Amino acid sequence: MLTFGVLGPLEVLRDGSAVHVNGPQQRALLATLLLRANTVVPVTVIVARLWDEDPPPAGRKSVQMYVLRLRRLLADGAVIETHPHGYLLRIDPATLDLARFRDAVRAAGLAQPRDELALLSQALQCWRGPMLDDVDSESLHREDVPPLAEQLLRVRERFFDASLELGQHGEVISELIRATEEHPWHEAFWAQLVTALHRTGRRADALQTYQTVRRRFAEELGVDPGSGLRAAHEAVLAADDPAPAVAQLPGDVNRFIGRDTVIAGLDEFAFTPGGDRNIVISGPPGVGKTTLAVHVAHRWREKFPDGQLYVNLQGFAADPPLSPSTALTRFLGALGFGRDRVPDDVEEQSALLRSALTGRRMVLVLDNAADADQVRPLLPGQPGCVVLITSRHDLRGLVVSPGASGVPLDVLDDDESRAVLADLLGPERAAAEAGALGQLAKTCAHLPLALRIAGANLAADPGCSIADYTTELTTRGRVTALAIDGDERNAVRAAFDQSYLRLNVADRALFRLLGLVPGPDIGVAATAALADTDVPHARRAVDRLVAAGLLQRTAPGRCGFHDLIREYAAGLAGVDGDPAMFRLVEHYLRRAAEAARIAYPVAAVRDVPADPALTEADAVRWFDDEHHNLLAVLTWAATRPAAQHLAWRMVEVLHGYLQIGGHTREAIATSTAALGAADAAGDHQARVSLLDLLGLLFHDLSEYDQAYVHHVQALTIARQLGDLDGEADALRNIGRQQVQQGRPQDALTYFDKALAVARSAGNTESESRTLNFIGVATTYSGDPQTAFDLHEQALALARKIDHRELVHRCLNGRGIAWWALGRLDESVADHEEVLAYCRQTGQSVGEGASLMSLAEVHLDAERADLAAGLAAEALLVSREVAERRTQANTITLLAAIDNHRGDHAEAATKCGQALELAREIGFGFGEVAALLGLATAHRGLGDPGTALLHAGKALELVRASRQLLLEADVLTELARDHLDLGDSTAAADTATEAVRVAANQGRSLVEQRARTLLAGLRSR
Repeated sequence: MLTFGVLGPLEVLRDGSAVHVNGPQQRALLATLLLRANTVVPVTVIVARLWDEDPPPAGRKSVQMYVLRLRRLLADGAVIETHPHGYLLRIDPATLDLARFRDAVRAAGLAQPRDELALLSQALQCWRGPMLDDVDSESLHREDVPPLAEQLLRVRERFFDASLELGQHGEVISELIRATEEHPWHEAFWAQLVTALHRTGRRADALQTYQTVRRRFAEELGVDPGSGLRAAHEAVLAADDPAPAVAQLPGDVNRFIGRDTVIAGLDEFAFTPGGDRNIVISGPPGVGKTTLAVHVAHRWREKFPDGQLYVNLQGFAADPPLSPSTALTRFLGALGFGRDRVPDDVEEQSALLRSALTGRRMVLVLDNAADADQVRPLLPGQPGCVVLITSRHDLRGLVVSPGASGVPLDVLDDDESRAVLADLLGPERAAAEAGALGQLAKTCAHLPLALRIAGANLAADPGCSIADYTTELTTRGRVTALAIDGDERNAVRAAFDQSYLRLNVADRALFRLLGLVPGPDIGVAATAALADTDVPHARRAVDRLVAAGLLQRTAPGRCGFHDLIREYAAGLAGVDGDPAMFRLVEHYLRRAAEAARIAYPVAAVRDVPADPALTEADAVRWFDDEHHNLLAVLTWAATRPAAQHLAWRMVEVLHGYLQIGGHTREAIATSTAALGAADAAGDHQARVSLLDLLGLLFHDLSEYDQAYVHHVQALTIARQLGDLDGEADALRNIGRQQVQQGRPQDALTYFDKALAVARSAGNTESESRTLNFIGVATTYSGDPQTAFDLHEQALALARKIDHRELVHRCLNGRGIAWWALGRLDESVADHEEVLAYCRQTGQSVGEGASLMSLAEVHLDAERADLAAGLAAEALLVSREVAERRTQANTITLLAAIDNHRGDHAEAATKCGQALELAREIGFGFGEVAALLGLATAHRGLGDPGTALLHAGKALELVRASRQLLLEADVLTELARDHLDLGDSTAAADTATEAVRVAANQGRSLVEQRARTLLAGLRSR
């Protein structure tokens, strides 16, 4: 028997003895086929793997020769099939280490903790070393190896986590040491090693390990450890038990000074029986509310073993306050609720949070609250949890309802203020000028933030005396919006001024401009655009601002503000920053267009010059990094008349990303705000783009009525404007919505109109998209052969204009047509290519749909176990992005697998769930499929009467809606139901009709099933 290995050097064994595969092209060919075993590998892919960028003129013929040699080498141990567009290596998955690895990982994801650990261990044992390091193929190592290497990292990380969760701390230390040596910049392994050492009693080793990696990161990368590694370190310092599953608190300050009386009062509130568990810490800006709340929450971790939840409500930030719904969604996600389980209504979300917290002991920190109404929905309903709320207001409404204790926070006292400054300046310097130190504390109004800024300035200038610095501060005192009432506090602004005025002129200008930037942070390239300078100058300027304590690093190459300092910077900028903001918007627009051209192509970026240095992976990563900033900048531009033309252009550029990037709810909120601005401005062209985008976003949420309303409005305006492209898009999208709701014939009417408009406009992309959708509607109407021809036409056009995203949409449609025609291998090849593309570009919606389609094909090919794994993965992905249409399809498919295995009771349960979901979202095809599955399940349970009712209802829906693709399937099920009821005549008549319908539609597999049933009836 032959066995194969790709998870290490290329390996072929025959009954345990090595089979030598000689020659670089021969080895590259085998590796390529093994990486896609049991699926068709296109010849174009093989050519690229064998010769990279320099294929020979007769590349295809050379491939044939190498395939012939490989067949002879493998003999009868494996079959290499020739297909129209490529080759397929047919092997038993159990003989390939990659397949065993994937199967073990899938099973681990569904297993209980101890079984999960064993399965992960099995998966890791499949790896023998660096993957295919003896195969000479640049494109293989560039495109095929990295995703699997990344998956290995994730599996190793989860294996270590699972080991730690089960208390196997000592068992994994040596493996973790090896992992950190192999991947010295992978912080998760270091954090796990620190935790493992700590939990085995090796506290000193844990601390030494942290210090070693901290120095290495600082010296070689110029960065500090991330939050996970810092949290592991803090747990060692505090000698805490292992952190709970939910641990969202920001890091505690290294040395918290003062507030002893306040902390004692908070302890009393939290731990006195019958005491208030909602505590409002209020006070002026910069007084240390957040620092205190986070510090106290860290102190209480042992008392609340179920974890900590934290959210910045942005009540007094430059960005708008966080809505209760957004905060609730984040909390519920942290508690394990997928997006599909989180209701849309705020009251329902709040009730779900209260239910989730019942019986738990947790600390919640609601930071920077705007008002009581923002907080109330976030409060637990039962004792057990404590909530620390910080706000500049006293939130006295919470004291009345539902009940809270207020802790007004004042500035530090004199001793505490001196201690803060002495901690920054060192004890010797503080003692040498003890009188001046007290005067500086008074000048800073004993406000913690001001004290720390002043202390940092002095620490950076050891030649300046405390007295001279204090005098300079005092002479520059000015009352500003950042000042706190009372003369003794006017120095707060002066403290900021002192840091600001020590900057050079260019850095001051940049600091002012950064105060105007919306969004949570900013990268160096965007900073350079804002300041109208180059990236090296911007990077050095940011470094100086960070050193001055006026900026903080949020990630490598990115920085942000403390919200109080942001307000200060914005106040300095006044209204002079508009030209800079226009440069920033134009930068984001230009970069988004370059990235979208590669990763999310739409018509608006078709003619954008390509950036040769930007890869598709880089483009996807850029969108993920800049997601929040793009939405913030879009909102800024949409609400300023002079910048609205940039906002509308950005909507067009981001159209593809916002629709398929997995951020649907946020995109709807931003696009709705932009639509309001477009309405107010009377910009009808922008309204068309925004309405079309909103319709697509609602479609992805399976909210078809809302999608229809927006697309119809877009259609009306586009026709008024004579916008042919907008008209074709709207018509096509209305048709798409009709398909999903089970009205393919109605959809074809809209698609035909869209196609005519697209052709009259000369828009090849629109023509290709429309042909593809006509193909989908034609398949569901029961004519997959015609649909296949339409998808081929659409695919040819998409390839002609080199539109990768559209090519893969057409491949998806063709794959469905192949499946309907019973051409399962061809269908698998198309869907696997689409799946790879979706994963590469981060298109989670498409990934879920492709997984589901693949599972469906494999089930028809009698590969139920493989189908089950793919379907389970599809369900997880679709739930993550709240894509309910794929969820309904996948649940029905899982039920079909249960029926196939004989578990009809479980199948009936799943079909009931799918039927409810399909009806809830108006998904007609899904409703028919669920009814068909219910019929099969009830027949299997010995209840053919109920089965007949479900199948009859399915047939009624199929014929009423003309979504005839499943007509023969339903007729076959009805024939079986009649047979089990003892009515052989009705069974034969219905089976005969099923044969006729399936034959007319070209559905060979369904026809074969019906003929088999009919033959059995006739032989009676």
